[in-house]
Amino acid sequence: MYDEDPMLLQTTGTAPIQFVLPAKYTHVKIQRGSSEGNGFARWHLDRVAIDDLRPLRGRVTGTGGEVLAWRGEERSIRFDFPAYKHGHRSLEFFSFENGERISMDREGSTRGTAVIPGPGFIRIQAVQGWKIEAD
Repeated sequence: MYDEDPMLLQTTGTAPIQFVLPAKYTHVKIQRGSSEGNGFARWHLDRVAIDDLRPLRGRVTGTGGEVLAWRGEERSIRFDFPAYKHGHRSLEFFSFENGERISMDREGSTRGTAVIPGPGFIRIQAVQGWKIEAD
Protein backbone atom coordinates (compact mmCIF):
# COMPACT_ATOMS: atom_id res chain seq x y z
CA MET A 1 0.00 0.00 0.00
CA TYR A 2 0.99 3.62 -0.33
CA ASP A 3 1.70 5.81 2.70
CA GLU A 4 -0.26 8.77 1.32
CA ASP A 5 -3.43 6.67 0.91
CA PRO A 6 -3.07 3.85 3.45
CA MET A 7 -6.72 2.77 3.76
CA LEU A 8 -8.80 1.86 0.73
CA LEU A 9 -11.96 1.04 2.65
CA GLN A 10 -13.36 0.33 6.05
CA THR A 11 -16.35 -1.90 6.70
CA THR A 12 -18.19 -3.31 9.65
CA GLY A 13 -20.97 -5.83 9.97
CA THR A 14 -21.56 -9.14 8.29
CA ALA A 15 -22.86 -8.08 4.87
CA PRO A 16 -20.63 -8.91 1.87
CA ILE A 17 -18.89 -5.89 0.33
CA GLN A 18 -17.42 -5.53 -3.16
CA PHE A 19 -14.53 -3.16 -3.79
CA VAL A 20 -12.06 -2.27 -6.51
CA LEU A 21 -8.38 -2.69 -5.75
CA PRO A 22 -6.79 0.11 -7.83
CA ALA A 23 -3.62 -0.65 -9.76
CA LYS A 24 -1.37 1.20 -7.27
CA TYR A 25 -2.27 -1.28 -4.51
CA THR A 26 -0.44 -4.60 -4.40
CA HIS A 27 -1.62 -6.12 -1.09
CA VAL A 28 -4.67 -6.41 1.12
CA LYS A 29 -4.16 -6.04 4.86
CA ILE A 30 -6.98 -6.92 7.25
CA GLN A 31 -6.88 -5.11 10.59
CA ARG A 32 -8.98 -5.44 13.67
CA GLY A 33 -10.84 -2.19 14.23
CA SER A 34 -10.61 -2.28 18.01
CA SER A 35 -8.48 -3.81 20.71
CA GLU A 36 -11.64 -4.46 22.73
CA GLY A 37 -12.57 -7.69 20.93
CA ASN A 38 -11.12 -11.14 21.26
CA GLY A 39 -10.00 -11.52 17.65
CA PHE A 40 -11.07 -11.17 14.05
CA ALA A 41 -14.52 -11.96 12.77
CA ARG A 42 -14.60 -14.53 9.99
CA TRP A 43 -13.88 -13.11 6.57
CA HIS A 44 -13.37 -14.43 3.06
CA LEU A 45 -11.78 -12.65 0.11
CA ASP A 46 -12.71 -13.60 -3.47
CA ARG A 47 -11.46 -12.19 -6.74
CA VAL A 48 -14.28 -11.45 -9.17
CA ALA A 49 -13.84 -11.37 -12.95
CA ILE A 50 -14.98 -8.22 -14.76
CA ASP A 51 -17.46 -10.30 -16.78
CA ASP A 52 -19.14 -11.42 -13.53
CA LEU A 53 -19.98 -7.84 -12.48
CA ARG A 54 -23.41 -6.42 -13.20
CA PRO A 55 -23.18 -3.97 -16.13
CA LEU A 56 -24.46 -0.41 -15.91
CA ARG A 57 -27.24 -0.33 -18.52
CA GLY A 58 -30.20 2.03 -18.33
CA ARG A 59 -31.54 2.16 -14.76
CA VAL A 60 -29.78 0.02 -12.14
CA THR A 61 -30.96 -0.24 -8.53
CA GLY A 62 -29.52 -1.95 -5.49
CA THR A 63 -29.09 -1.99 -1.75
CA GLY A 64 -25.75 -1.74 0.03
CA GLY A 65 -22.38 -1.79 -1.70
CA GLU A 66 -21.79 -2.98 -5.24
CA VAL A 67 -19.32 -2.65 -8.11
CA LEU A 68 -20.75 -2.19 -11.62
CA ALA A 69 -18.92 -2.46 -14.95
CA TRP A 70 -19.16 0.27 -17.61
CA ARG A 71 -17.73 -0.63 -21.02
CA GLY A 72 -18.97 2.38 -23.01
CA GLU A 73 -17.57 5.77 -23.85
CA GLU A 74 -17.98 8.99 -21.85
CA ARG A 75 -21.52 9.16 -20.50
CA SER A 76 -23.61 11.26 -18.16
CA ILE A 77 -25.32 9.40 -15.31
CA ARG A 78 -27.86 10.32 -12.64
CA PHE A 79 -27.60 8.91 -9.12
CA ASP A 80 -30.04 8.86 -6.23
CA PHE A 81 -29.39 7.75 -2.66
CA PRO A 82 -32.61 8.13 -0.65
CA ALA A 83 -32.03 10.41 2.34
CA TYR A 84 -31.05 8.58 5.52
CA LYS A 85 -29.34 9.83 8.64
CA HIS A 86 -26.71 7.22 9.37
CA GLY A 87 -24.11 5.57 7.21
CA HIS A 88 -21.66 6.58 4.54
CA ARG A 89 -22.60 6.74 0.86
CA SER A 90 -20.30 7.30 -2.07
CA LEU A 91 -20.05 6.82 -5.81
CA GLU A 92 -16.60 6.37 -7.36
CA PHE A 93 -15.22 5.56 -10.80
CA PHE A 94 -12.07 3.50 -11.47
CA SER A 95 -10.65 3.53 -15.01
CA PHE A 96 -10.07 0.16 -16.70
CA GLU A 97 -7.04 1.68 -18.44
CA ASN A 98 -4.99 3.01 -15.53
CA GLY A 99 -6.99 2.42 -12.33
CA GLU A 100 -7.44 6.17 -11.76
CA ARG A 101 -10.04 6.81 -9.05
CA ILE A 102 -12.54 9.67 -9.42
CA SER A 103 -15.09 10.54 -6.76
CA MET A 104 -18.35 11.24 -8.59
CA ASP A 105 -20.43 12.58 -5.72
CA ARG A 106 -20.17 15.36 -3.22
CA GLU A 107 -20.05 14.71 0.51
CA GLY A 108 -23.60 14.50 1.79
CA SER A 109 -25.15 14.41 -1.68
CA THR A 110 -28.15 12.21 -2.04
CA ARG A 111 -28.80 12.83 -5.72
CA GLY A 112 -27.08 14.41 -8.65
CA THR A 113 -25.39 13.88 -11.99
CA ALA A 114 -21.87 12.82 -12.88
CA VAL A 115 -19.85 12.02 -16.00
CA ILE A 116 -18.23 8.63 -16.50
CA PRO A 117 -15.11 9.41 -18.59
CA GLY A 118 -14.91 6.00 -20.33
CA PRO A 119 -14.70 2.26 -19.61
CA GLY A 120 -14.26 1.34 -15.96
CA PHE A 121 -15.77 0.28 -12.66
CA ILE A 122 -18.39 2.21 -10.71
CA ARG A 123 -18.23 1.49 -6.98
CA ILE A 124 -21.28 2.26 -4.87
CA GLN A 125 -21.04 2.30 -1.08
CA ALA A 126 -24.32 2.71 0.79
CA VAL A 127 -26.14 1.24 3.74
CA GLN A 128 -29.55 1.41 2.06
CA GLY A 129 -31.02 1.51 -1.43
CA TRP A 130 -29.70 3.50 -4.39
CA LYS A 131 -30.45 4.09 -8.08
CA ILE A 132 -28.15 4.95 -11.00
CA GLU A 133 -29.34 5.73 -14.49
CA ALA A 134 -27.17 6.13 -17.61
CA ASP A 135 -28.52 8.65 -20.15
